Amino acid sequence: MARATRQKILDAAEKLLLLKGLARVTTKEIARETG
Repeated sequence: MARATRQKILDAAEKLLLLKGLARVTTKEIARETG
């Protein structure tokens, strides 16, 4: 379960970083995208 959660977070972070760039992504946005 922990691995699945970790992967969801990483996938969400990657998606947002590609869309918005490092300077424009917050951890709150990553958490929201993760679900």
